[in-house]
Amino acid sequence: MRSRVAFVVVLACLAAACGGDDGNGLTGPSNTPFTQTVTGTVSTFGWTRHPLTTTRAGQLTVQLTWTTGGADLDLYLSPTSCTDPYASGCTFLARSDAGSGNSEQVQRTVTAGESFNVFVDSFASGPQSYSLLVTIQ
Repeated sequence: MRSRVAFVVVLACLAAACGGDDGNGLTGPSNTPFTQTVTGTVSTFGWTRHPLTTTRAGQLTVQLTWTTGGADLDLYLSPTSCTDPYASGCTFLARSDAGSGNSEQVQRTVTAGESFNVFVDSFASGPQSYSLLVTIQ
């Protein structure tokens, strides 16, 4: 059975390039990087989808890490129209599918307000816990 754990990354609106207050008490330059870590578990030979919405422009990096040696997890970034990575017509905007190691990473230049799906796909013979580090710089 496919496990689906959803999260939405809502990035804090940062002040204008010259600094100032955005009305929510946040101050600082607009080039302040955004970072968020999300943990999850993917089922045996299953996949997990994480919706992602950006409110900051920059270079998006999503890094997937896990600790179980010998497990093979893959990472895909897709448009929101793709809700099943194996569905006909589902395209990937970025993918990392190395057959060895314990990390995968995808990158893409994004604008504020873009939405994506992040998929963690398991080719492991048991459930796998993982961590996603999402950054925009």
